[in-house]
Amino acid sequence: MTRRLAAQGLAGPEQAESLLSVASALAQGVATPGEGLALDALQRLAQWREASTARQSWAAAEPRLVRRGFSAAVWAST
Repeated sequence: MTRRLAAQGLAGPEQAESLLSVASALAQGVATPGEGLALDALQRLAQWREASTARQSWAAAEPRLVRRGFSAAVWAST
């Protein structure tokens, strides 16, 4: 249920999963000292930013790369 609620407020389920992972890593880092948990949180944040950048890049390139109404089956048969 937490994932579903998080996904509604974010751009999609991938971001919700990342946010929950980051929140979990941060909570563990606060509860127990250790550099490993802080590094895990930083890695999750970097992955989140990377996914966001990839999504934005695809959104910008998609109109040039994909024709509306184009069927891959038609292309494969030619």
